[in-house]
Amino acid sequence: MVLFDPATIIDRATYDDPHLYPAGIGTVIVNGTVVIDDGEHTGALPGRLLRRRGTVLG
Repeated sequence: MVLFDPATIIDRATYDDPHLYPAGIGTVIVNGTVVIDDGEHTGALPGRLLRRRGTVLG
């Protein structure tokens, strides 16, 4: 689940710094665990790798 403000969401990543989080996304919840809280990563990694026919997707 992603909670965001559509009026303020914007991609901040650039070619020089491609790993910047977007602005305007306040909370991300994965498998019931808060991963992004108030725009900051919590350090939680509750997701898991999905495979199809032996191939890694992603």
